[in-house]
Amino acid sequence: MTILIALLSGLVFGVAFGFLLEKSRVFEPGVVVAQMQLRNFILIKVWFSAIVTILIVVTLLRELGIVTLHPKPVLLIGDLVGGLLIGTGMTLAGGCPAMIMAQIGAGYRDAWFVVLGGLAGLAAYLTLELLLRPLPADGPGPLTLAGLSGTPFPALAVAVGVGLFACVIALERLRPWRLDLGAQADGIHHDRPGSPRRP
Repeated sequence: MTILIALLSGLVFGVAFGFLLEKSRVFEPGVVVAQMQLRNFILIKVWFSAIVTILIVVTLLRELGIVTLHPKPVLLIGDLVGGLLIGTGMTLAGGCPAMIMAQIGAGYRDAWFVVLGGLAGLAAYLTLELLLRPLPADGPGPLTLAGLSGTPFPALAVAVGVGLFACVIALERLRPWRLDLGAQADGIHHDRPGSPRRP
């Protein structure tokens, strides 16, 4: 894959991701915080759907020989601490880096303070990284589900994709999206005569 094709592919997928992110409303701070509090499940349904889509695309590209996967090494303490930090940051800020950019585009002025905080965090990381680099790695190296289970990647991708899709369907049946976003989130006034009934 040439650099030009990689850049164009990134642009196309980036625009599509941003469009769907905005239309799904998962970038809104209230949706993010409510997901962390288990009061709203729109975010997890959209994320699971995105993972299924990524699995399909990556599997096809891999099987066609267009891309090669290079799993990063597992660092037990680093991954655990990093996961807790980003989860805490998402809850306090009401979004992750991609969501913050969507918030700025949608006119959320306070999102700029999150950007400034992110830049300060980046500066702190670059400073600490020089101090932490000499520490020995604490992980077993690159690990994948396909490698651990001995299952071919395409078969595993299908199994995980079907499982996640089933989770999305189950969550939607238990908690329909209109209940989480509001009865008029789709622009239809459900209280008017002749309009669709509330679910």
